[in-house]
Amino acid sequence: MKSIAAVLLGLAGVLAVSCGQGSAFSLEVGDCLDEPQGAEFSDVDKIPCDEPHELEVFAVVQHPAGDDAPFPGTARIEQVAFDLCFAFFEDYVDRPYVDSLLDIATFNPTRGSWDDIDDREIVCLLYDLESPYMDESMKDSGR
Repeated sequence: MKSIAAVLLGLAGVLAVSCGQGSAFSLEVGDCLDEPQGAEFSDVDKIPCDEPHELEVFAVVQHPAGDDAPFPGTARIEQVAFDLCFAFFEDYVDRPYVDSLLDIATFNPTRGSWDDIDDREIVCLLYDLESPYMDESMKDSGR
């Protein structure tokens, strides 16, 4: 699993557009993008999936902790995120994870977003193990 942990900094509220700059808090299943720069970020650049891109959103889930739960730590969030995302992988790609040429990355809440805005959103992303870029959607690709 590629670790793009400690992300989603700042307040949500920027409206996403189908392509171009948007909020990391507004990513949706099927969005394609390149890996944001830096360990913490709030904006992402969406890219049409038929153009070269590094990542594709295949699920957006909520961490099961309640709003009053203390920050569980980065390592624990990463493990929970992987487990939650793993459950959606095969349905999206149409191939079991263990047989796939794709791997899972996640965007996870930071301590700041967890505490300040009750951020529990986990964005599940795919990336290609054999190439730095994909040039089509991986939905139902069987890869």
